[in-house]
Amino acid sequence: LGAVAGLKGEVLIWDGQPWVASASEDQIVLQSDPEAEATLLVASQVEDWQEWPVPRKVSSQAEFETFLAQTAEDAGLDVKQPFPFRLEGRFKTLAWHVVDWKEGDMEHTCEKHKTTGPHGVETDLETQLLGFHSLRHHRIFTHHSTNIHVHAWIDDSDVVAHVDGLILSKGVI
Repeated sequence: LGAVAGLKGEVLIWDGQPWVASASEDQIVLQSDPEAEATLLVASQVEDWQEWPVPRKVSSQAEFETFLAQTAEDAGLDVKQPFPFRLEGRFKTLAWHVVDWKEGDMEHTCEKHKTTGPHGVETDLETQLLGFHSLRHHRIFTHHSTNIHVHAWIDDSDVVAHVDGLILSKGVI
């Protein structure tokens, strides 16, 4: 997952298929584009995902990050190294954006990244997320205030987007 070159969209590679979401007049255009260039891309090839149900008591993004790190460590992963994860299930809320940076704008803020292109909040959403966890990559491939970088495949609207925040419902895996 990552950002398109020039911060003109979001990239999600799902099961080896590259998807690019970009903005066109505040609408999202989704296309498979193996030739797309990325300004930021973090990737991993996973042969076999392991599944763990997220406990019902875990609902906020902060609680999920704590659960994720502990579960990964318990499974034998070195949590000091970046690792990929997936989430599948229902989310109470999912805040998202597709970046559409204005050429020549040199003032980068988290808020501007979230609002330069299409953005919104979905509620009661069944979807799939792909993310990476890292304790050491703040402001490199995670934002400064989080250990995860996550993209969503929002099935109902055929949208790929960067996740800005989430609240999980019960039953997420």
